[in-house]
Amino acid sequence: MATNHKDDNAMAPMVERACDILGHNNFTALYDKGYYSGEALQMIEEMGPDVMVAIPDVASHAPDHAFDAQHFEYNLSKDRYICPTGQELKSNGQFYKKTNGKRITHVLHYKTSACSTCPLKARCTNNPKGRTIERSEYAHLYEENRPRIQANPELYRKRQQIFEHPFGTIKRQWGLTTS
Repeated sequence: MATNHKDDNAMAPMVERACDILGHNNFTALYDKGYYSGEALQMIEEMGPDVMVAIPDVASHAPDHAFDAQHFEYNLSKDRYICPTGQELKSNGQFYKKTNGKRITHVLHYKTSACSTCPLKARCTNNPKGRTIERSEYAHLYEENRPRIQANPELYRKRQQIFEHPFGTIKRQWGLTTS
């Protein structure tokens, strides 16, 4: 669906409209990273269709990439992260507001006092107080989305081949550019 609007906040309304037009919610919606938001993923989950949306990788890295957040295992039942050295990072359970451009997200902070004596601390973080992992209130939706994209790379590539060029051309004609 082409619209004369930026992609922000367009994903959920488009899926809702597709459900209305099709008369059912038994389909998979494919989106590029310009559409990604936790709020939209939450709304779509409640509507019922599957969704595959590219979610950008985290921009910041640990001094040694082997200690990037993706290498910390999340234990859902204990609500803890396990660092590559086996230490548990715990949250105080308080959500903090984090602003990313126009979006405000709520995140939990996970920390451990073990960083103060860890011989690998300099490889993990530059923070003198130790490592902090942030977990978005929508992290479970991002985690459910990633395997769908990984399991269907040909479908996602096909979406790119079919839609990227025409939509880019249309948006340029309307005077819209990426921001």
